Amino acid sequence: MAVINKAGFISRMFKSIWVLTCVAVLIRMLVLQTEDAVFVASTGIVALSWPSSAVAVGICFYALDWSSGSELQSVVLLWGLSVVFGWFQWFILVPAIVRRLREALGTGISTISCVPSERVATDNAKAES
Repeated sequence: MAVINKAGFISRMFKSIWVLTCVAVLIRMLVLQTEDAVFVASTGIVALSWPSSAVAVGICFYALDWSSGSELQSVVLLWGLSVVFGWFQWFILVPAIVRRLREALGTGISTISCVPSERVATDNAKAES
């Protein structure tokens, strides 16, 4: 029987769900192509990639002149930038930060205590005696 890496499996599952949701938002918008569909797609992709998608919105509005192309082109551009920034945020940056925190604290995130360190030291001293 094969051993399953639970953390790796969960990570791949979240990545798959996130990517499929992003693609579903794009497909829905491309199929319907109504003003409401474009609004929902724009809002949906920004929500999936928030807060890094704010950078994508800024790039679309200011650096690439949002109004220069058609609305559909602009939203597809926003979708692409948001997916790239969202992927970086959720699957590269956040795991790296969590890994660094775990290394710095010398323990897993799930075992961090909210008890002040003085109280922990006092409780440990009482337990040893």
